[in-house]
Amino acid sequence: MSKVRLEDDFYLYENQGWLDEAVIPDDKPLTGSFVEIMIENEKKLMNDLKEFALNGVDQKVYNDKLFDVFIKLYKKAINKEQRDKEGNAIIKEYVNKILKVNDYKSFQELIIEFIKVGFPSFLSLGIQSDMKNASINTLYLGTPGIILPDKGYYDESNPAFKTGEMLIAKYKEVLNRLFDLVEIKDGDKILNQALEFDKLLVPITKTSEEKSDYVKSYNPYELEKLTRSTKLISLEKIIESLISVEVKEVIVTNPKFIDNLNDLIEGNLELIKGWLVSKLVFTLAVSGFGTDELRLIGSEYSLLLTGQKEATNFDKFTFNSLSGEFGDVVGLYFGKRYFGEKAKKDVESMVQEFIDVYKKRLSNIDWLSKETVDKALVKLSKITAMIGYPDKVNPIYERFVLKEELSFAENMIEFYKVQIEHEFSKYGKEVDKKIWHMGAHVVNAYYEPMNNQIVFPAGILQPPFYSYNQTKGENYGGIGAVIAHEITHAFDTNGARIDEFGNINNWWKEEDFEAFNKRSEAMVQLFDGLEVPGSNAKCNGKLTVTENIADAAGLSCAYEAGIKHKEFVPSDFFKGWAHIWRFKANPSYIELLANIDVHSPGYLRGLVQLKNFKPFSDYYKIKATDGMYIPKDKQVSIW
Repeated sequence: MSKVRLEDDFYLYENQGWLDEAVIPDDKPLTGSFVEIMIENEKKLMNDLKEFALNGVDQKVYNDKLFDVFIKLYKKAINKEQRDKEGNAIIKEYVNKILKVNDYKSFQELIIEFIKVGFPSFLSLGIQSDMKNASINTLYLGTPGIILPDKGYYDESNPAFKTGEMLIAKYKEVLNRLFDLVEIKDGDKILNQALEFDKLLVPITKTSEEKSDYVKSYNPYELEKLTRSTKLISLEKIIESLISVEVKEVIVTNPKFIDNLNDLIEGNLELIKGWLVSKLVFTLAVSGFGTDELRLIGSEYSLLLTGQKEATNFDKFTFNSLSGEFGDVVGLYFGKRYFGEKAKKDVESMVQEFIDVYKKRLSNIDWLSKETVDKALVKLSKITAMIGYPDKVNPIYERFVLKEELSFAENMIEFYKVQIEHEFSKYGKEVDKKIWHMGAHVVNAYYEPMNNQIVFPAGILQPPFYSYNQTKGENYGGIGAVIAHEITHAFDTNGARIDEFGNINNWWKEEDFEAFNKRSEAMVQLFDGLEVPGSNAKCNGKLTVTENIADAAGLSCAYEAGIKHKEFVPSDFFKGWAHIWRFKANPSYIELLANIDVHSPGYLRGLVQLKNFKPFSDYYKIKATDGMYIPKDKQVSIW
C-alpha cells in the first residue's frame, strides 16, 4: 500500500503498489497500461496465427481470402530454419547496386529503384493529403534521416550529447560486424564515409520540436523551381518515373534541404554511397531481411538506445513486423474476433456524448468571440469517428500476389513494390477517408487532422481503458478521457490552424488567436523543465504542448460528461485517469522519449493534469501545503 498521501501525489498514491511490483519485460524498454494490453493482444494473435499456420484457417471461424494469403506468407515468415538458409543474399544484392554507382546518372537510377522497393534512399518522396486541399492527394518531399534519433544528440549543449557519442560508437561497432557477415570489403572506409555524410545532414535537419509543428512542413514548390536546385540529378525525371501524370507542384517539408541540395550532392557521391550502404545494411538487418544472427547483432544498437535487456525473440519479432505490414488484414481479424458489436455501440454513444459536451463548452466559452466560436462549432460538427475496425482495407492487399516459389524476403520486396506503386498512383486523386492509418489490433487512438477524423481501434478498448466490468467513473476516466483527448486535437496548436475540411486555413479572429496562443504558452510553461522520476530527463513543454492541451481538455470534458450520470463516482474517475498512465521505463528510454516524443511521460500526464484540474482540487479539498496544489489562478484551462 502506498505511503504517499493522495493530496501530495495522486499518481503515486494510486500506482505505487503497481510500480513496486511491475517488472519491465526483458524484451521491452518499458511497461505500463498500454504495454500490458499490447502483450495480451500479442498473445491472442500469436496463438491464433500459429494454429492457422499449422492447420489452416477454419473458414467457419473466419472466412477472408486476404487473411488466407497473409497466413501463407506468415507460414514462410516463421520458418526460421529456411530463412537462415536463404541467408543475406537480398542485402548483398542491393549493396552491390549501391557500390556500382559511378556517376550522377547511375545515382539517379539507383534513387528511383530504391524508392520503388521501399528501401532507404537519398530522396524521401511520398503521397499525402494536400494540406491546402485536403480532399486531394499530392506529392511531398522530405529530408534524408540522420543516424541518431534526434538532432539534439549531436548538440554538445544537450544533455543527450554523451548518449549520442555512445550511440555512434555502438553504431560503428555493430555496422562493422554486419559488414563482415554481409562480406562487404573496405567496411571501415564505408562507415567513415557514412558518418561524414551524416555530419553534413545534421545542420539541415529539423529537431523533433520543429517537426511537431506540422503546419510548417507545408512548403509548396513549383516543380520547375525544384529542379533548379541541382543539375547533378534530375528531380523532374525521378518524379516522372514514379508518377504517370504531370506533376506541377511538390510540397517540401524542409526547405533547408532544397536550399542545400546541390552542395550536399556535389563532390560527395562516395560519401553518399557509404551512407546508403550503412543505412541499407542496418535497416534490412533489423527488419529481418537476412539471417536472425544479423538481426540480433543489428538490434544491439537499439538495446543501448532504449536500455532494453534483450532483443525480441524470432517469433515475436516476426509477428510484430508482419502484422505491422499487414495491419488492415490482421486488425480486421482481431476486431471481428475479439471486439463485440455491443462494445462498439457503447463507445459510439460515448463519442457522441463527448461531442455534445464539447459543443456546450465551446458555446459557453468566455475568452473567444462568437464569430470564432461559431467556426469552432462547425469544425466540431464535421468530426467523424471510426471505432473498432475499418469497413474496408487498403487496396494493396488485394493487389499483392504471393509467390510460393519465392523466399519470404523476395515476397516482401514484391509486396513493397505493390505498396509503393499504389502509393504514387494516388497522386491527384481523391483521398479515401475510410482507410485507417493503423491496424485495429494496435493499442492506440489518433486524430487525423486532414480528415478531421478520430479513430479508436479495438486494441485499446480494453481494461483499464474500457470494460463492462469497470465502473462508469473508471471508463470515463479511461477511454472517455482518451476520446475527448482525440477530439481536442482538432483545436490544439496544430489543429487550430486547420479548418473543418482538413485544410490549413486561419478561421480565427486575430485577437482570439492571440488569446489562444497566450493560453497555449501557459500550458508550455506548466510542463517545461519538469523532471521525470527515474531519469535525468526533463520535459520539453514546447515539444509536448499539443498533447498536453489535449490531455487537459480530455480530462475536463470526460468529467463533465460523467457527472451527468447518477452512477458516476468522481474518485473512480480520478483513479481511472491515474491507472491508464501507469508507466515504468528504463532511464535511457525516458531520455529518448524526452527528446523525440510529443507526449509527456506517463508520470507527468497522470499527475500534472490532475493538479491542474479544479474539480480534482475541490473534490479532495487540496490545500496550499499539499503537493497536489496549484493556485487556481495558475491552473491552465483552454478548452
